[in-house]
Amino acid sequence: MAFDGTLKFDTAIDKTGFKLGIDNLGNIAKSGMSLITGAIGAASGAVTALGGYAVKVGKEFESGMSQIGATLGYSVAELHDETSVAHENMEKLTAKAEEMGRKTAFSASQAAEGLNILAMSGYDASTSIDMVENVLNLAAAGGLSLAQSASYVSGSMKGFVAEAMNFADATEASAYYSDMIAKGATLANTNVSQLGEALSQASAAANSYGQASATTEVALLRLAEQNVTGTAAATALSAAMKNIYSPMDKAKEVMDELGVSAYNSAGEARDFNQVVNELNDALSTKTAQERASLEDAIFGIQGKDAFDKMVSTSAEKTQEFYNSLEYTDNGSMGSAALQAETMLDNLEGRITLFQSASEGFANAIYKHLQDPLKELVEIGTDYVSELTESLESGDFSGLAESLGSVLADAVTTLSGYIPSVVEMGASLIQSLVSGLSDNAPQILESLIPALKSLVSGILIISEDLIQLGGELILMLGSGIAQALPDIADTAISLIFTLVDTLSELIPELIPIAAEIIQTLADSLAENIPVFTEKLTELTSEIIKSFTSSDFLMTILNLGILIIQSLTDGVISAIPVIIEAVPAIIENIMDFVMEALPALIDAGAELISMLIVGIT
Repeated sequence: MAFDGTLKFDTAIDKTGFKLGIDNLGNIAKSGMSLITGAIGAASGAVTALGGYAVKVGKEFESGMSQIGATLGYSVAELHDETSVAHENMEKLTAKAEEMGRKTAFSASQAAEGLNILAMSGYDASTSIDMVENVLNLAAAGGLSLAQSASYVSGSMKGFVAEAMNFADATEASAYYSDMIAKGATLANTNVSQLGEALSQASAAANSYGQASATTEVALLRLAEQNVTGTAAATALSAAMKNIYSPMDKAKEVMDELGVSAYNSAGEARDFNQVVNELNDALSTKTAQERASLEDAIFGIQGKDAFDKMVSTSAEKTQEFYNSLEYTDNGSMGSAALQAETMLDNLEGRITLFQSASEGFANAIYKHLQDPLKELVEIGTDYVSELTESLESGDFSGLAESLGSVLADAVTTLSGYIPSVVEMGASLIQSLVSGLSDNAPQILESLIPALKSLVSGILIISEDLIQLGGELILMLGSGIAQALPDIADTAISLIFTLVDTLSELIPELIPIAAEIIQTLADSLAENIPVFTEKLTELTSEIIKSFTSSDFLMTILNLGILIIQSLTDGVISAIPVIIEAVPAIIENIMDFVMEALPALIDAGAELISMLIVGIT
């Protein structure tokens, strides 16, 4: 029978198996659809979540900006009038809040809160815009709330009003006081919150006695060295200044007696710290009893306590405070921004910046959604009002009629938004594809080093794995060699058992083997042409492979190595072989003599069967 080159299979599949196969195909299809559905659901969920997040962030920011408008006293009509100053100011305030959300540790919504606090402090829109960045930097530097930071900066500016007026604008003034507080907190036993609170609260009194902010802060740092901070420091300092610059008659007599004056010849107040140091030097010549009496005459209880604590700080240390607070690049200038930057130089800070950037992105999305969302909410409000009026003016039949009208109108309204939504989606996809296309070189340029690193890593690991594999092979071979003496007896016993079993099975296996040989002979007879053709092709390919120079050289080298190893092994084993030869010959002769009758009978029977088979 000719062979047509095809393989034949039994197609008698029962219906149970067929049904099982079909069911499996159904399950596979179902699983595939589940994966697709899940992927679409996940993508839709992500888009929905992004939209929800954008709406949440956007409406909170919008609400915060509305609060600023209300604090500044702007009306709705002014805010919607594009020609009004209120509308222009709100656009500037919004832009500033968004800028702060991108640049600082605070989000746009938090920046809006800071602007509102400044507006509540009485600053107009322009001044609030000028101040807010410095307020945010101080808050970040000291871990303050925006309300605290704004209170400390604005309180200092308002307290030292004459000094603040010397700055070009609110930006410079707020930067100066923010930096002074931030820098001062690094010089003594205090922090930004405590020093900011003390300086802002003491500022008005200090200003009234002709003291500059730097002098006041140095005095507060001297108190902080003795653990007097915050409100307590401001109260004590104000009392001491009052005792010196507005002394009672007895106090003035004592100061004149000591040769210390709080004012110069022009009637202007002298530096408070210098007066304190001079007064301390004058009192140092007195006995303890005299000093206590003189201090009691000059100061009240709070003032005396502040004076005693301040003079614990030396004049040299006091001068170091002044030098550090000088508003120069090497002094306090830029301290708040620098400390804010340092506070963000960590994982938590990076996360904070990422959150601020995310809110900025959400606000950008919300800007495109807010108008249609507001319209939909207004429409919904009108629908609810209409249904309420129908119910109040009639019975449920009137409500049902209104409900039908409302639903019809709602469907029409929503349908009108569908083209815009589809167009927006198409535009988004088109922009995404365009962006990927435009940035393909940069993407590839970034991917190539990554792929190179990945491949290099795999190759390095591969070398280690290959080396480990070789070591494992050596260890395995060594283990087998070491264990061979222990398993040799067992292996030989197993061989003997196998021979005995085969001897018993041979009479039964011969008929089965004859049948197998007969079947194979029939199949070979039928397929001899095809086998011949395939065998010829196979032989040709094998000859080509064997005749290649690389293969021959490999075989020759391997053959030489094997012959050399065998020769070495035979030479080393000759003594053992010679010793074992007599025993081997004896065992062979015994086996031949025992098996000779059976072998003669089997040979005669085999010859007889061959004659019959040939015939």
